[in-house]
Amino acid sequence: MRLPDSIPPDMGAFNNFETEMFKMSAKKYHSVLISEYGKVWIRIALIIFMGFLISGAILDFRFYILSLLWLCIIIPLTFSFLYFFYGLRLINVLNPTTHKIIFRPDRIILKMYLQQKKAKDKNQEEDEEENENVMERQFDFAYESINQTKSGIDGVTFFFGQGKREFLWIPYTAFPSDILNLEHFPESLLKQ
Repeated sequence: MRLPDSIPPDMGAFNNFETEMFKMSAKKYHSVLISEYGKVWIRIALIIFMGFLISGAILDFRFYILSLLWLCIIIPLTFSFLYFFYGLRLINVLNPTTHKIIFRPDRIILKMYLQQKKAKDKNQEEDEEENENVMERQFDFAYESINQTKSGIDGVTFFFGQGKREFLWIPYTAFPSDILNLEHFPESLLKQ
């Protein structure tokens, strides 16, 4: 998808539309976490691991033990740090849930849908559909809070806040087809 050189002044087609319901897969969620936030940490951990490994071959066998300690304890702790520090932020947690996004002229509205199953009563026989309760929760984000936007192979990623600590991913398949087929995709969605 190519970015337009100039955006036409009439942006009315982009102001009021909503995406289909979607959710981010766990594999995609962790790949975004690692690629956006973990590159530096993983590189540092691997450099230290390689240093211990080479030192074990050249200097002393005990450095092999340190490299195994680093590989089995420190590197998994690095991944857990990434998950707890970045993956559990509010906007990041919304990605793997079922939701849809509504674009308005002044803000983005995210509607999250959660299904709660009621406990079955032994005396009461009900259908499965009656036993489920769908809960809806709404979050509003101003366009000004979007720090950066990246378009990838399979979707658009919005980064919020200082230092890109929170992200919201939208697959291209969730956008309405008339929005994607337009020659001028909104610059507010794809500013690089």
